[in-house]
Amino acid sequence: MADVLPQQFKHNLTFNAGYDAAWNALSGGWANQFSTALAWNLSPSAALSLAYVNGTDRGTLTSSNQVTLSLNYKQ
Repeated sequence: MADVLPQQFKHNLTFNAGYDAAWNALSGGWANQFSTALAWNLSPSAALSLAYVNGTDRGTLTSSNQVTLSLNYKQ
């Protein structure tokens, strides 16, 4: 079977996705939120990640449509 990703990506990519739904008895409405993230471990101490969140947070009932790009470093 042929390799799909180049060697520098192997064992370095992480993908997460989630969906959260809750009914709020006080407001009588639904809170639905979708989130996804892709992280690339550049080295054992650095990672680059891209995250997306869309929907209503169940705790604060605030709506969001947000994209976040971050560079993480640990020593």
